[in-house]
Amino acid sequence: MRDADAQFQRYEASLHEINTAIVEFVRGIGPIKVFATDDKGYQRFHNRSREFARFYLDWVQSTVRAPALLLVLTSRGFALAVSGLGATLLIVYGGLDPIALIPALLLSANIAGPVE
Repeated sequence: MRDADAQFQRYEASLHEINTAIVEFVRGIGPIKVFATDDKGYQRFHNRSREFARFYLDWVQSTVRAPALLLVLTSRGFALAVSGLGATLLIVYGGLDPIALIPALLLSANIAGPVE
């Protein structure tokens, strides 16, 4: 979200452009049917909608990585994997009692649960 203000301004401008193209297209439907003229309004609408779709997709793709990583790091599965691996290593190399693995797994799953 580095340049969020600039992106929001660009988003607002893109929405304004596509709304203008929609109005122009809708107002031009009647004359096109009556006079059988070129449908430049449709072409403008098509171009504006393509530009908006490209901009919006790029923007969403640039902001989706951090929330996805946060979702993975706060999941129950990740907490179980980390605590299970840590407790297993402490059992094998640190002399921890194996029964300590059970509360470690139960607590980590229940602590990570509400975070999701």
